Amino acid sequence: MTSTQEQFADFAQRGQETLIKAVQDWTDTAQAYTRTFVEAQPELPAAKDVVNNVFDFAEQLLRSQRELATSLVAASVEVVDATRVAGEQASQQAAAAAQRAVAEAKAAAARVTSQN
Repeated sequence: MTSTQEQFADFAQRGQETLIKAVQDWTDTAQAYTRTFVEAQPELPAAKDVVNNVFDFAEQLLRSQRELATSLVAASVEVVDATRVAGEQASQQAAAAAQRAVAEAKAAAARVTSQN
């Protein structure tokens, strides 16, 4: 089983790969669009605007990844807490059952001893 850090590193890497793919798709679409409409729109956006748009998109993607990771961690904590509580309850029930069994065994032994 991989460590938690490795899992989160993998998660981050997949997010980055998704971002790179999205930017590549966006670039391909923009290139196709500009080839199609060069005559209708000869002026391309300023490089500064393109950079700002790409980073705005990256911020949105990172924000959504953070929200997803936060919700996954919160859900995991709830599951762990519920499992711990259930384990404690089961342990208490088992201990009580064992105590009852011991008491019943002692009572049975006492009955056998008193009958003899």
